[in-house]
Amino acid sequence: MTINPAFPRQRELDETEAQVQALKDLARGLKSQFERHSAFSVSEAKARLMQARQTVAQLSEEAATLKLEIKRLQEEQKEAATRLAPWYRATAWFNAEQSAIRRRSQELTIRLRDIEARFVRIQGKAHRIEKEQGIIEGELSDHAAIDVEALQSERIDLAARLDVAIATWQGLFSERQAYDEETGPLMKQIARDRDDLAETRRKLEIARKLDTALGAAHDAAARRDVHMECERTLQTGRPRDVIRDLEPKAKRLDRDLVKTEDRLKQVQARWERRVEVLVLDGNNLCYSSDNTFIELKALKALLPLLTARYKVRLVFDATIRKRLRAGDDDIRAALRSTAEVTVMPTKTAADESIISLAKNSSTTFILSNDRYAEFAHEEPVATGRVLRFMIFPDRIQIHDLRIDFVL
Repeated sequence: MTINPAFPRQRELDETEAQVQALKDLARGLKSQFERHSAFSVSEAKARLMQARQTVAQLSEEAATLKLEIKRLQEEQKEAATRLAPWYRATAWFNAEQSAIRRRSQELTIRLRDIEARFVRIQGKAHRIEKEQGIIEGELSDHAAIDVEALQSERIDLAARLDVAIATWQGLFSERQAYDEETGPLMKQIARDRDDLAETRRKLEIARKLDTALGAAHDAAARRDVHMECERTLQTGRPRDVIRDLEPKAKRLDRDLVKTEDRLKQVQARWERRVEVLVLDGNNLCYSSDNTFIELKALKALLPLLTARYKVRLVFDATIRKRLRAGDDDIRAALRSTAEVTVMPTKTAADESIISLAKNSSTTFILSNDRYAEFAHEEPVATGRVLRFMIFPDRIQIHDLRIDFVL
């Protein structure tokens, strides 16, 4: 028998947990965006932008001036070079005029190098400030583009979605805990019984082999050896005593194991049901388990619990009006429930409508103690989608829905 201990809705639980985390991350992002928008000072940003623009303009002027100076020095340097005599004309190279030209050329080179370095520094500074200016302009543009009301509305909507997702996750997590609490002991019992049965069968096999060897022994020495082996392995020298004790135990363990496995399969089958809609046999729920008419007592207590979990459709037979001495509106008012309440017309049985409402949906179940024998071929009855209940003076039990409700 295959036993699957996995929680049937584990994938849904994992997906919901991931959804909750994603919504939390999104909520943090929107909160951060809102806080940045609130903390952003437009006037301060505009002041920084104006300062940056002024600085860039000033640096541009300085750069333009230096550029002209560089051009002038380059031209002067070029003109000096044309006046400088070649080195191989020694008499001209060492006269006072040539010496003055060389000194001036060196001065121009040093001066030009210094101004070019200043020009590069100013250009770099201007580039950095222009970059900062672009960042400030981007910040102002981003700030202006944000619709604060829309952002707040999105945060409110996201908070509502997150609440729903968290509630769904909490519900699934609680179901997982309940599933573990219900199946865990059964799984442990099955493991113990399997181990015990395997050990019992192992000892039985040894005892049977020793008993066969004992019967085949030809002399006292051989029988003594078998008895000693039995004493050593089974703590008794008589293999037939072991067989007599362990055969009933093995049968009992096997029966117990089958029962526990069947019980686990039943529990798992119940957990694997997806119940989304409940169709309630209203008249049926107005009677306790000893067939006492209790009016709407059980329904008033049960409906809030059921409507919190499922979509509920409550169907009464027409005879309920006479039994309660009330009209349709009076019955609905007395129940004060969000459930969809229907009271059938006079001389119209509710059973057919109840069966019809549960058709064509594997997640719609009927809550009734009626056997619906005349509808045995109908899908809801044939597929076992009719759930039973017990109403006692002090409590309501619906085992298939894991409900044990104190009145």
